[in-house]
Amino acid sequence: MVKGTEYETEPEGWVVWSDDSDSNWYADAPMDEHMRKIVWKDVDICGNCNPCSSCAGGSRKTVFGKEFEHVCRTTMRFDNPDAETVECMKRLVELRKNNILKNTTKGL
Repeated sequence: MVKGTEYETEPEGWVVWSDDSDSNWYADAPMDEHMRKIVWKDVDICGNCNPCSSCAGGSRKTVFGKEFEHVCRTTMRFDNPDAETVECMKRLVELRKNNILKNTTKGL
């Protein structure tokens, strides 16, 4: 999801959140070390934006082999990504697409 509202870090910026609220597809997905570091830098630690929700405080998640505490349900948040980060985001989309296809073809 791409968003450009009050959640921006800069008035002229843009933010991209991951779609993986309740999945673990990224825990062990193949990702080179350089890209992992980009993702790890952008793990979305819970800001307690909705203290009354069931996700308040975040949860423990493993993201490409590294464990994090208090992770938001969106897991990754890219604020004003640079070109290198956009390339990493494209890789994440590819990994997610492959995961969805793999899981939808299991029942066929």
